[in-house]
Amino acid sequence: MLPVAKTHLEQICLQYLNHLGQAQPVEEVTLSRSPVGSANWTLAAIRPKIAIQDFRKAHAAIRELQQTFRMVT
Repeated sequence: MLPVAKTHLEQICLQYLNHLGQAQPVEEVTLSRSPVGSANWTLAAIRPKIAIQDFRKAHAAIRELQQTFRMVT
């Protein structure tokens, strides 16, 4: 896994989610540490709120990113 600072990882997630072509663009992503599972971070918030079908796509995309990046402080 590639170590990435939290603020940089949030930007990576934001760009990746907006690249998915959802109906409504994501303006802000907030991540938090997660002691559970193989990833040490999780998606805490997406702003503005998005439709449930877009949320499912976003959740799948975040799982992909969690396999690649490890959040460092």
